[in-house]
Amino acid sequence: MKTIIAFLCCLFIVTTNAYAAVKTTENQNPLDWHISVQPQPSAEEVEAARWALILENNVGIYAYAIDSMQFVQDKKGQQDKNKVAVDVKTIFTNKEILNKLQNKYADKLKKGEKVLSCEINMQFDVKNHTYADSDINIYTDKNRLIATQKKKIVFKPVPAKTFAEAMLEICQEYAVNKV
Repeated sequence: MKTIIAFLCCLFIVTTNAYAAVKTTENQNPLDWHISVQPQPSAEEVEAARWALILENNVGIYAYAIDSMQFVQDKKGQQDKNKVAVDVKTIFTNKEILNKLQNKYADKLKKGEKVLSCEINMQFDVKNHTYADSDINIYTDKNRLIATQKKKIVFKPVPAKTFAEAMLEICQEYAVNKV
């Protein structure tokens, strides 16, 4: 009799554990799995990996979002293979510029925050060597958006020896490799 009760208890425990295991994996996608010795990257690490360095100068550090680069669509919805859109980030390092920005946005900053960077949506006409910037977003050192400016797209010549010239070269390479 004791063996039958012990057997039933074991069967109950095994069944309960099996049910609990099935319940925890029930809502998971069976294709959503991975094997890795490395820990998963944090959200900050994933965001940092999106950006590729363009150059650094006396204003700041310039980078572009690799995953944002794409051909611009014309009015008919067709891709214009001569125009490439990309998001560019500037992390300001120039103390004079940082002070001006700090004063300009002082009313929007929380205690202890500082203006750190801006992200610009840019378009490059690789055939005509011109560029335009449309949306500008200003961020704090806490990655908080404090200002947005939308501009009408007006193409102008790319100045020599600037980050825009370096970005134009990257966009030209993208246009050649994606065609």
